[in-house]
Amino acid sequence: MVPDTTHWICTKNRGTTADVIGGLRDARVFIYKPGAKTNPFYSVLEQAIKVYINASYGVFGDDKFVLYCPPVAESVTAYSRRDMMLVIDEAAAIGTPPFYGDTDSIFLDNPTIKQTTYLQKWTKDNLRLDLGIDKVYRYGLFSTRKKNYLGVYADGKLDIKGLTGKKSNTPLVIKTPFFAVTDILSKVNTLDDFTDARKEVFILLKNVYDKLKNREFTNMEELAFRMRLSRNLDQYVVNSQHVKAGRMLADMGFEIRAGDFIDFIKTTTDQGVLPVQLAKPKDVNLKAYLGQLQSVFDQILEPMDMDFEQDIAGKMTLDSYTGHRESILLSDFMR
Repeated sequence: MVPDTTHWICTKNRGTTADVIGGLRDARVFIYKPGAKTNPFYSVLEQAIKVYINASYGVFGDDKFVLYCPPVAESVTAYSRRDMMLVIDEAAAIGTPPFYGDTDSIFLDNPTIKQTTYLQKWTKDNLRLDLGIDKVYRYGLFSTRKKNYLGVYADGKLDIKGLTGKKSNTPLVIKTPFFAVTDILSKVNTLDDFTDARKEVFILLKNVYDKLKNREFTNMEELAFRMRLSRNLDQYVVNSQHVKAGRMLADMGFEIRAGDFIDFIKTTTDQGVLPVQLAKPKDVNLKAYLGQLQSVFDQILEPMDMDFEQDIAGKMTLDSYTGHRESILLSDFMR
């Protein structure tokens, strides 16, 4: 019986799909994933297999699939949920309770080699699953938002997950300070470093916010959102922002085709957007950009015990900010 369901699995006959997916999974875990660290070709294969495996169970829950069978998708999810909870409980029982999880992984706070070795053996013996140590961070910043965190490896390299500041279509006026902030955080090694880093982040973001609010733009290009047209303009039913801007360019005589990138500015004009070629500083919708700035940095500031509205958009100065935060127990935010 599948746990927490009314579904059952036949143990007398084994399906072809199970053999194919199982074989690919073993090849990924035991051959291509370890080899990907030194062989770029293995890295490509490992990621390709991952995409196939991830899609292979969900497709059974799609009524357009020829082998549509919801119990298959539900059963995989049920086993995954059960196994995750059992691993979490066992980790807590041996003194290293997980403080975060991401789909198929758990994050442990400074476990010993003995604890991780035991947990791997216990999972193999009891659940027939292979747990691998995927990443070891020097420390990390974890927000309460799902799949939003930043991990810093021992060598200072960053592992950025779910943070919108790194997205390719984010305007440079926001993306540039985002990477400046992550660069500051990558240099943190001690609690004292973290205290200094928070001050640097405060000064940097306060400066960015004030300049943006006062319309001190270097050029309009740094405000541009960039999005790609996946089809020709006449094929779009929804008149989304980049489509609007593309149609404006087409009206001006520009040849706009599927695959072109459209750079546009959010404005206070009737259309709400303008191509970067037409926008003027007075047209810029400051409320939209300041809101985007807050949305991007809330993800980082929250685990640093900083508040965008109070500390950055408010009237806080460096002196008052420093005094206000002196009593914060920084170790709560260090992982």
